[in-house]
Amino acid sequence: MIWEDLMSISVDHAKMVDDVSLRSLLDNITEPAVIAAMDGEILNYNRQFYSKVPKVITKDNIQQIFCLTSTVYDTENILEVATIATKRTGLFPVKLKLELDSCGVQKSVPGYISALRYKESGLPAAMLVQLDEHLLKITSRLKEMQKAELNHARKARIASLKATTDELTGLKNRRFLNTFLEYQWHSTKRSSEDAVIVLFDIDHFKKINDVYGHDSGDMALRVFASCLEGEARAADIVGRWGGEEFMVILSNCTEDEAALFLSRAMKKLRDSVVKTSGETLRMTASAGYCSLSTALSPEDAIAKADKALYKAKSNGRDQFIKYT
Repeated sequence: MIWEDLMSISVDHAKMVDDVSLRSLLDNITEPAVIAAMDGEILNYNRQFYSKVPKVITKDNIQQIFCLTSTVYDTENILEVATIATKRTGLFPVKLKLELDSCGVQKSVPGYISALRYKESGLPAAMLVQLDEHLLKITSRLKEMQKAELNHARKARIASLKATTDELTGLKNRRFLNTFLEYQWHSTKRSSEDAVIVLFDIDHFKKINDVYGHDSGDMALRVFASCLEGEARAADIVGRWGGEEFMVILSNCTEDEAALFLSRAMKKLRDSVVKTSGETLRMTASAGYCSLSTALSPEDAIAKADKALYKAKSNGRDQFIKYT
């Protein structure tokens, strides 16, 4: 075809207007986009938008899909903001709230609103809403990274907790007790506040295991742990020292106050029961205690409390004795 032939072609403007339609406009937008009338009625959308928000096919109004998470105009109504956007030129940035089926619920999705105007009058005819695909991917990636970091932190906390917790009773284990006791001993030396260390031993625990079985023995340990925790204060540390032995570190406590704690704990233990298969078991315990201010070291405090515990057992058990 020669140039003269091209020049002789008559242009059908009406047909061209029909061909260059909303559909053509949307297909040339690479980001997810939807066109709605100024009253919110959905007129058309591109395949990118459908892939992100497939429920658009069942919706009639854009307000059924979007609301705004935050704007400087203190409104969540997208139509109100669209009206403001039509008074400006170019893209009007917004944060949209919607559910994206491809990547879960997004609380905040970046996007833009722009106005489509009538050719003759220049008045707004419709709104074009685009999702910022690039920022959307970054947002999704950041959320994935944050989720991974939270999971990692959670696993680290669980690992740390397991490293310092007795699996059977849920109390602090010997490793933690040694560390905290050393800290508490140094703290006592630097201040006027005293602390008390208490060592417990369940009376005749071997007999419980032999007669009632190890399952009943484990239950007895858990009941005993619950008695100690129930009488201890929030600042006190209750732990399992090993086997049937338990330790309580009473922070900011005098020996007289420790005696009151021991009286309550012993009574609660005597009133408690361990339900075994077909029988009800009761138990008692012996205890020895000393203040950290009288000890030369954390190890010395443990040794003194242990000597007092041995004396309580030698004197007939089911009692507590202070180291002197």
